[in-house]
Amino acid sequence: MIKKYIVLFFLFPFFALHAEKPPFPLCNHVYKNDQLTSLAEYAEGIDAMYRFIYKNLKWECGANSYEGIVLVSFTVDRLGNLWNIEIQQTVAPCLDLEVVKAFKLMPVWRPATINGVNVCSEMSIPVRFRLGWEEIHQRKK
Repeated sequence: MIKKYIVLFFLFPFFALHAEKPPFPLCNHVYKNDQLTSLAEYAEGIDAMYRFIYKNLKWECGANSYEGIVLVSFTVDRLGNLWNIEIQQTVAPCLDLEVVKAFKLMPVWRPATINGVNVCSEMSIPVRFRLGWEEIHQRKK
């Protein structure tokens, strides 16, 4: 009987790491940046994050005819999942929708920490659009 519990105890972390995103954020409290020891971050770095965003944008909405910055805010939970993705500064409704879709596709982030303990935090990321970017990004694919 004890052997069964030991096996389950050691297998649980494996299954927990491969679980799908929970149906709700794992947050008791969302911390502000000035309260954190380390900020949440895209696991592969900021350059890779922007490559991911631009790669996953659908340019059909006429993104090439807009210029400006879409500011997106979201919560990163203790497991690194993104929640409450909202547009704080808009350029055009179709761009806002595409940016939100790209963020919903993002892989898990490294969560913020306070003294080595994972916590929930708020983030804001600017996504810049410039005239002519569609052709640049289409050539890179």
